[in-house]
Amino acid sequence: MRVWGGGKNNPPKVTETGISVHIDGAEVNEQFNTIDINYGDYTDITELINNKLTVVVNYSDQTSSSLIYGDGGYAISRLPQNLNANEQGYNLTLTYKNFNKELILVIHKANIDFSYVGWDYDGSYPFTYDGEEKEVKLTNLPAGVEVSYENNKKIDAGTYNATAIIEYDENNYNITNDEHLVLTQQWTINKAQIDMFGVNWDYNSYEPFTYDGNEKEVKLTNLPAGVEVSYENNKKIGA
Repeated sequence: MRVWGGGKNNPPKVTETGISVHIDGAEVNEQFNTIDINYGDYTDITELINNKLTVVVNYSDQTSSSLIYGDGGYAISRLPQNLNANEQGYNLTLTYKNFNKELILVIHKANIDFSYVGWDYDGSYPFTYDGEEKEVKLTNLPAGVEVSYENNKKIDAGTYNATAIIEYDENNYNITNDEHLVLTQQWTINKAQIDMFGVNWDYNSYEPFTYDGNEKEVKLTNLPAGVEVSYENNKKIGA
């Protein structure tokens, strides 16, 4: 039979002796008190806390019970309003009644993978002038990346250097696997080839004109589309 120190009618009062805090299942101590996440893993601070922290209150009779976050449970002070990347970490304090634990919330920059980003232009197959605008650009851009260009759209034949300017949230992201990517691309629009086969004068020297007081004219025939001709001395009246 168990005998209480205060008599069988006066068992010792069970008191709260402290709290235990676990981050991802590992108990917080002086060496381990950091919550590590990547930017974008959580967008809601309550979701983050409920997924990362387990808090229990310990009693003098060697029992314990779980605490919830919020009303009736534990609180965390100095929480960031926005979960932006912060490699130095946010200093937090977890409190329950007279007990507390110091925590650090470290939000690492997320990575944007550029493994498959490249120009849509192959120098082995340059454009050919046809009067329409030609364009080169980057393809397979990940979400969250914007690009502005210089000299990437042209109509006339020539060789140009297009430049891409990458824009992204540098405060919260790092670009990875971009070693292959050059942000300046030389590209070419070749001159169109005009086939002049079949172009001839409409004059037969074996059948010269005969003077009749009217203007006579000679000109080229079968001209391809896009070719214009100016003449000298191709119209006369006198013999």
